[in-house]
Parts: sequence; structure tokens; C-alpha cells
Amino acid sequence: MLLPLDRGLRDYAIRLGEVLSLLQKLEARSELEILNDLSTVSSDVFRVRVEAADLASGSVPMEDGVALVEKARDLLLAAASAAIEPRAVYGPKRAIRAMDYVKRARLGQTERGSYVVTVISRVPPALDGAGEVAVMAEPFERHVMVTLARAVAATQSAAERAALTGDFTAFRERVRDGVSANLCDALVGMAGGVERKSWFAVQLQWSRSRSSSRSGGSPNRSIRARVGAGCGRGRQNLRETTPRDDYELVGPVVRLERRAPGGGEVTIVDLSKIARATFG
Repeated sequence: MLLPLDRGLRDYAIRLGEVLSLLQKLEARSELEILNDLSTVSSDVFRVRVEAADLASGSVPMEDGVALVEKARDLLLAAASAAIEPRAVYGPKRAIRAMDYVKRARLGQTERGSYVVTVISRVPPALDGAGEVAVMAEPFERHVMVTLARAVAATQSAAERAALTGDFTAFRERVRDGVSANLCDALVGMAGGVERKSWFAVQLQWSRSRSSSRSGGSPNRSIRARVGAGCGRGRQNLRETTPRDDYELVGPVVRLERRAPGGGEVTIVDLSKIARATFG
């Protein structure tokens, strides 16, 4: 396929159209999708595709659409936080590097296919001074995308195991893979909540300007999952069994109990309920 590099030529658009038409036949996907890929050659792209009967028209209720974009952002932030330090629960204070990464990410055009949200993560090309592919450490942007793919797959695996055994500790065992209560919150929110149980797919497409061989394999990686009560209870288990840092609780102390040297339990009255805190 030949394509002029000078966009000023009168037949440039015609030649580009011919290229897209041929690629459409070879790859069995729409010309618009291929054109979008060409425009993001220097970026990793992940798409969140929500599949539900009421989304078949390619449209989504406005409130659900706003929530979907917000949860996609939360998903990205959870992956960026896990790329820095895997934790079961992240509080409101996040690492500056994770926050800066999310601010640099771009929201692409929505696509049809029930309903698709596209997030673009620019990644530096792996080129040396001579224009050859260089062997260098993976940048943080690529590390986040790899963590995201691994974490979503691990969450789905933990949810399936919990559904079969009723043991939700499977979520804690996969924290090292990026699973967190925050990630589960985002996935449940994107699927429309615990009760809706929609299918969703996370598709990861590596940048063409940086090899994916050291980042998880094939250029395209797609994970189709379904979250519901399993993921909802998994995030609850992570929160209930994880100590909370920098948490301040004020109220009258009604009981002190020491179970072992160096630690114990404090019970205080917190307005409308009894709250417990471990001390050490």
C-alpha cells in the first residue's frame, strides 16, 4: 500500500481512503476504528465496552454515561496507584505520580458496540538516537496499562472463585496483582451496579511505536468479565479487613480491652452507632 506523505496533494484523501478500505477488508473492522488507531500510534489505548440489552442502540442514559466516564477514571487511578504500591484499599490521599498520570490521560471519542468509552495513554516511543528500537526500562505509563490488564483479570478470577466457594479471601490473595477495593468499586460502577450484572470488556491496545513483547504479549489484549454480588462483597471484605491509615475517630470511650501485649480494642460511641478501633 502506497500513501503520499504530503497532505497538500489533491488526491491525498482519496489515497488514504483506499488504504482504509483495504485495511477494513483485511482486519474485518470498521474504517473509522482503524483511522482512530492510526491517530493514536504513539499511545496505549484501553476501551471499556459495556454490554447490556438496553445499550444495543449505541446510546446510554445520561446519568449512566456520566457515571461510566467517572468510573473509567477511577479504574485508571486504581491501576496507577497499584503500579506504584499494591494495596487492598486506597484512601483519599493518592500518590502525586498517580494523580499526575491520570491528569495526562486523554478521553477519546465514544464508539458503538453497546457503549464504549476510550481512554488514551500516551507512551514514549522506544527509539534511540539513530531511530532504532532501543532496549530500555518500561516507562510508568506502560507499567500502568500492564497493571490494569492484570488487575482486571485477577478480579474476575477472584469473583469466580468466591462465587463457587463463598470464600472472599481470594480478593486479598490477588492484591499483589493490582486488585483493590477501589478497583472493584470502579468495575461494579461501570457495569451499572451490583444488581444490574452487565457484561463489560476491557480491551488494551499497545502503542505501535513501542514494542509490547516486554509488556504482556500480543498487541491487543481483551478481557471480558461480569461483576455482580461477588465483586461487591469482595470489595467489602477488603475494606473490613484492612487497617485504615490516618483515620481519626472522636467520641466518648466506653470500653478498653487489651487482648495481647502491645495491642487491644477500644470501643467508643460515635453518635448513632458503636464503632471499634484497634490500638497498638
